[in-house]
Amino acid sequence: MKKIIYLLLTVFSLSVVSCSTASKKTERVQEEFVSLLKSDLSSAELIKALTEFETNNVNHFESKLVLGEYYFSTQNYLASWQYLQKALPLVQKLNTRKDKDKADDYALLYRMLGTLCYLTNDFNQALEYCKKSLDAITKGSDPAGLSRGQVLYLTGHIFFENQNYEDARKYFDMAFTEFSDLAKFFDYTAYIELLVKNGEEEKAASHVETLLEKNWWALGAAGYAGNFYLNNNDYGKALPLYFIQYETDMAYVQSENLPSFTEYLRTIMGESSVSEIKTKEHDLLNLLSFLSGSEKEFQGNWENCLRNSFVNDYCLGRYMVEVGTISSVQFEQLINLEKYFLNYQPYYLSLWKASKTLFSKDDRLADFIPALKKAILLGSDNLYGQEALREL
Repeated sequence: MKKIIYLLLTVFSLSVVSCSTASKKTERVQEEFVSLLKSDLSSAELIKALTEFETNNVNHFESKLVLGEYYFSTQNYLASWQYLQKALPLVQKLNTRKDKDKADDYALLYRMLGTLCYLTNDFNQALEYCKKSLDAITKGSDPAGLSRGQVLYLTGHIFFENQNYEDARKYFDMAFTEFSDLAKFFDYTAYIELLVKNGEEEKAASHVETLLEKNWWALGAAGYAGNFYLNNNDYGKALPLYFIQYETDMAYVQSENLPSFTEYLRTIMGESSVSEIKTKEHDLLNLLSFLSGSEKEFQGNWENCLRNSFVNDYCLGRYMVEVGTISSVQFEQLINLEKYFLNYQPYYLSLWKASKTLFSKDDRLADFIPALKKAILLGSDNLYGQEALREL
């Protein structure tokens, strides 16, 4: 009996030593990981170091999550999927009171997996991951509601693509009722389409306005909003938005092949629609054609052809810049539009040209060189970036 007790005590002691050693090793590994994240390495060097670290520490969850998130953000979805799948078996049971940070990590893991499944049309699996993400979010911090808002919207979008419009509407409503201030994070054209399907034109129009204010520079958003207003026969709102989309689409077109704004409209709308617009919005179409450089002179009644919105104010400012008659008051108005145009090269070029008109013989001109540099920073290899480089 004493031998058995002694043997059990020995085994227990060895287990304690083993656990203690494993715990210390885990702490050392985590310290090394945190140290890497806090290092002064460049992005490329950090990813290389994290990749090596992850390979050497097969049971380290956070390194796999960070690499998965990095490749997700750079749209290398295959690499992201591979790292997230490696992280998945390492998910542990959550303790609601103690594991808030871990819950946030799990919510992120499941949200990215859900998005990747959605992108490959694996809607059933995507819904499963969204459900798990929402469950983890309830145990985490998420003080701004961003994670929950994103997952609710993603879930609604999955139902929408699956033509389950009733459930899609339920999740969209939750996302935009609870998290309306997060609209800038979403491309929610599907929600707008659903509202139109249900005959809720007024509510749809309200969301189009929000889309423009929060997220107009997202790929194709200006053109999408233009289509919405065109379908409602509101040419006055549609045309300036089409012009913004025109400027965006022309960035990488060779200048000698640059179509006029009217020609651009023909390609997306057809000749009959353009003819109708010419009849109903003659002055506005002439103004925007002038801004595209396709008309040498413009004699239209531009004061009355633009309605009040930041897009129209930009077009009006552009006109004043092109004809060289911008006033200091109008220049201030153009400056105040920057919050809407933070990612829009033509805006910064217009700002620079306006400052040249007003301050060409003044030391203040140097104050606006950053606008020119911002235009270059947004893309030095395209039409607007090349023009900004010549100006600089």
